[in-house]
Amino acid sequence: MIINRALMRELQRLKPESRRKRWAYRDNLYPGTIWEDGVPYEFDAELPQSARNSLTNAMKFWEWHTCVNFRPRENETEYILFTGENQGCFSTVGRDETQLVQPVNIGRGCYHFGVTTHEVGHAIGLFHHQQRYDRDDYVSFEKQEVAKKYWMNFAKIPQKYLDTYGLPYDVGSIMHYTPTEFASNVYLPSLMTKDGNLQGTMGSMDGPSFLDVLIVNRHYKCQGE
Repeated sequence: MIINRALMRELQRLKPESRRKRWAYRDNLYPGTIWEDGVPYEFDAELPQSARNSLTNAMKFWEWHTCVNFRPRENETEYILFTGENQGCFSTVGRDETQLVQPVNIGRGCYHFGVTTHEVGHAIGLFHHQQRYDRDDYVSFEKQEVAKKYWMNFAKIPQKYLDTYGLPYDVGSIMHYTPTEFASNVYLPSLMTKDGNLQGTMGSMDGPSFLDVLIVNRHYKCQGE
């Protein structure tokens, strides 16, 4: 799902720098934030080969299943820089006109295909799925299991700020949190599906779902979707 720039600006004003990386744009209304001519990228010199391999596979996945293409940077001034600092996994979301070099960090423990496709998904415009306005129809947030300082990560975004492209809620989205995300006790889930049969599919880390691929194709107006 994609949120619009009016909300993005307000969130950037209110949130600390370390969390700005997680917010997205409604790019169909603001085409300047879409990667119009492909995505130039560069690997930081210190990035381990294992991280590079996983990121390359992630980019290939999105290329094979959508019309978004990635290319090694030549002389472009606006590009993605893949780094490997030990600060976890994070990404700028969509094309950010406020900065020339956009960081995507793949720290230790982030080399899994599910993680790198998630972070590259952010970079091409995808937002965290569990913050859809209709989440509570499908998933309950067990806030008593999460420290209050993390509640913002589960805040629902009003419908007027979203573009879901008419697609249904997708518990298995690569952009959806796993059941124990930010939980104080890993045995007590922070998120529970209303349909118990779907609990094990939440936030699948196997890779992007069919609907993840479809929303990117619609977002970038790919021929034939």
